[in-house]
Amino acid sequence: MNIKQVSYFVSAAQLGSMSAAAREKGISTQAMSKALSDLRKELPAPLFERIPQGIKLTAFGKQFLEKAKPVCESFSQLENMSDSNPNDPQLALLLVAPAFSDNESAREKLALFFERYLHTKARVDLGTGEEGIAALARGECDAIITIGTLDDGEHDCFIAGTMPVGACMANNHPLANRASIALDELKPYPVLASKTFDHFNNSIVVTYRREGLLERVIEPNEEDMPRLFYQEHGVFLMLNVPMLGEMLPHTTTVPLDERTAKAIPLCLVTEKDVKSEAYRKLEKLLKRVIR
Repeated sequence: MNIKQVSYFVSAAQLGSMSAAAREKGISTQAMSKALSDLRKELPAPLFERIPQGIKLTAFGKQFLEKAKPVCESFSQLENMSDSNPNDPQLALLLVAPAFSDNESAREKLALFFERYLHTKARVDLGTGEEGIAALARGECDAIITIGTLDDGEHDCFIAGTMPVGACMANNHPLANRASIALDELKPYPVLASKTFDHFNNSIVVTYRREGLLERVIEPNEEDMPRLFYQEHGVFLMLNVPMLGEMLPHTTTVPLDERTAKAIPLCLVTEKDVKSEAYRKLEKLLKRVIR
């Protein structure tokens, strides 16, 4: 067993697809499959079972994932330390979002954008809101990026700009080939929400429900999510940002008609009245570029 195999397993588990995990890691599907097969040989029980939509964690796989995630996160921190000079100012950000296809590539592009214009090394991690807040408190990141504002009274929330919203749906969805869709057209289909991510802040779902723009919202458990999404034509509301690429395997994101939808703030959340030098440069850049 090695850290690369464990890292591949975590990606496949989070994305529910070996091919999507392979794209995220920049390897072939065959290489991903072989690495996970080699890992399985060292374990007492299977990690995955196959389903029509991809792969699903077994009970043992869920237990293994709980142990594997912090191992990969710690190893990533060690790699960052080995690549860094402690005397150089660096920008560390955490994007509050679930794992999505090609998220590693999207985060690298975002980091490269910051490095180019800020002239400082940057990295963008991915995690839950709670993980981001904890990282801020430990001084491990300069800011967390949230889709929607955070009004907890304990942190500063800088609105960098507003972003258009789209509906992520399976390629076989009746609306998948539309250039754009109105919110009313989503009424026959369940809007799916995450218990982990959609209650941390004023997310798209929270904002739309508060303003009466959504009627049917379901927060399914992990086992029911693939069926509701791929078979019953459920949709996820998320930012419509083409550079992020495919959100989930075999999906497309259709823009919501701006006449019926509401743009959502993209925010940077920091510790109250605590701003690093790297963050101040970032905020200044965003004011100039986005606003």
